Amino acid sequence: HESSGNQQFVTELSKWVFHERGHLK
Repeated sequence: HESSGNQQFVTELSKWVFHERGHLK
């Protein structure tokens, strides 16, 4: 269960990081 929860966290984090990097660039 930790793996699937971690997967969701990584997915959300990746989308946030991608969004932030888009603004910075």
